[in-house]
Amino acid sequence: MKLSFKKGFMSIASGLLSAVALLTIAGSASAAPVYYVPGEPLPSIPNPVFNTYTNVPYGIGDESDFVRLRPSDGDPTAAGQANALWTDQLDETCAVGSKYDVRTYLHNGADDDLNDNGNGSAVAHGTKIALSAPINTTSNGFTFSSTISADNAATVNDSGRLNCAGNVQLKLVANTVKVYTRNLGWNGLSDGAVNGTTSVGSHVLGSGDVWGCWDERIVVVYTVVVEEAPEPPVYTCDLLAISLVSDRKYNFTASATGQNGATVKEYRYDFGDDSEVVVISDDSVEHTYAADGTYNAVMSVVFNLPNGQTATATSDACAKTVTVDTESPIYICDELKIKFVKNRTYRFEVLATAENGATIKGYEYNFADGSDVLVTDKNSVEHSYAKDGKYAPTVKVVFDVNGEEKKVSGDNCSQNLTVDAEKPMCEVPGKEHLPKGDKNCYAPCELPNKTHLPKNSPDCKEVKGVTTTLPATGAGSIAGIMAGVTAAGTALHRKMSLRRNK
Repeated sequence: MKLSFKKGFMSIASGLLSAVALLTIAGSASAAPVYYVPGEPLPSIPNPVFNTYTNVPYGIGDESDFVRLRPSDGDPTAAGQANALWTDQLDETCAVGSKYDVRTYLHNGADDDLNDNGNGSAVAHGTKIALSAPINTTSNGFTFSSTISADNAATVNDSGRLNCAGNVQLKLVANTVKVYTRNLGWNGLSDGAVNGTTSVGSHVLGSGDVWGCWDERIVVVYTVVVEEAPEPPVYTCDLLAISLVSDRKYNFTASATGQNGATVKEYRYDFGDDSEVVVISDDSVEHTYAADGTYNAVMSVVFNLPNGQTATATSDACAKTVTVDTESPIYICDELKIKFVKNRTYRFEVLATAENGATIKGYEYNFADGSDVLVTDKNSVEHSYAKDGKYAPTVKVVFDVNGEEKKVSGDNCSQNLTVDAEKPMCEVPGKEHLPKGDKNCYAPCELPNKTHLPKNSPDCKEVKGVTTTLPATGAGSIAGIMAGVTAAGTALHRKMSLRRNK
């Protein structure tokens, strides 16, 4: 078999195929490498074998090193810049806007005398090239790989690498994926050929038939461009807050942070009592334990990431121990409410729970402005700030628990307060401490278990089938209804009185 480069492929060999063989990342082949010696006869290989020759002239060198890169002038089909040689290890600063060409070289080394006009044993059938490129990923090193396969030839693989000075991201330059054969010249391939598989042919585009011969070689090229690496997504599970609702019923509220394209997909609540894990989109849920005991509750947050994948975040702050004991004293600081009054004056109101032998003795208000802590037995007080600013007021509720004094605060009994005498404040009850334009300044939904939603939310709806119309009754029935209402009203009055006095 002779080595005969005709004029058409000579141009490609001296331009696109010129290279200095450095570190070889060789693939597998079914035949041992064949060393080419100019002027010496070559062995007659009867069946297709890809990229098996070494010492090939015109800068090709070792054919098994068939994935190579070079700096680009924007056209991967061009002969290229002077001395811009193809190499499989390219070290660059990778400045934003820099471009690089990636080349895959294919040669069926079978004896061209056995092609038999496309019907002989030398022709590779079903030939495909799979291109893999680290597009849209952030790194300081990028590996490009290609796999050449056929129905009647062994598969070969190779890789080339671009090493950058710092973290960047690569994008495929649109409409730069091209394929060359001597018989067909240059043809465009779809951008989907990168990170895809493409059938190639040396005589018919995409036929899969590649004849054995030096003049039947195929080259596939494309160009990538360097872009600035985006900030990585941030996704954290910040806090699981647990508060007693009644008896063995607790409220679980999640806090999570998603930034740089990370958004919350769902919350997963494991209450630690062998009940099913609750997966919901809401950040708050209630759960009733069947029996007293100690439970390890864990909450995790699933985020959607910009790359289309998901990630799950948890933390020590999202794992809490819940001690359920309906006979034990209950003493909880439920909530600190702050209401704007005027100028820099605000009203602070505390809600607390004291049951099973626990009673409220008083309150300790820390307005976080350098003033003295206010110790009082009142659950509602006013305080004026001397100047605008951001403050983090807190309150401690002082309980008597079976003769022992306990001071209790918590996440629910602290607030972040922005004082700005010039800025109008939120007018929604319970949110007067927020600026009027704050994203949380909205009227809440009034339905049970949906108070975390805005009032105009599509999920803030009455359940179908529920009616508030009283049934038609006679005088006796009205008396019965009134008696029931009176009893319920008395119980509600006692409960609200207890809460107001806590």
